[in-house]
Amino acid sequence: MSWREFHRTMGFEMISRRGFGSLCFGLCTVAYVSRAMARNSRSIDMVTIEHGWAQFGIDGPGTSVVYLTIRNESQDDDYLLAVDSDSATATMIHDAKKQPMPFGLLVPGYNRVVMEPQGSHVLLSGILKSVATAQFLPVRVVLRDAGSLDFSVPLVS
Repeated sequence: MSWREFHRTMGFEMISRRGFGSLCFGLCTVAYVSRAMARNSRSIDMVTIEHGWAQFGIDGPGTSVVYLTIRNESQDDDYLLAVDSDSATATMIHDAKKQPMPFGLLVPGYNRVVMEPQGSHVLLSGILKSVATAQFLPVRVVLRDAGSLDFSVPLVS
């Protein structure tokens, strides 16, 4: 039995060269973003910001959405008050229903908050056109008790 016959009998489809190229490109993109996200970990006081990434155009042109994981290793609760960026004219923390959270996002003590698609996130509007070709988006994370921290998140298209 040849290799090709084996794959057909096992239900595997042969991947065309174009499909293989797309698969390799996708895997390389995932590896790049994963590596960038793994490097992207910063701490202040007892709070760690990690696994941050941003995506362009989710809520329309000129917008970006930022996702972060915030780990609070303190016994005291803290609040994410803002995520600011010089690359945007306005930023706003939203809950999973895309409603603004003007008083911030609770980060419970000895716990973590994961901002992810279909969940809480930071909406940036009025994105500068020069950022569209950048690989990273600089942001400043502001916490009520821990203070502020400059952080760069990789841009994913």
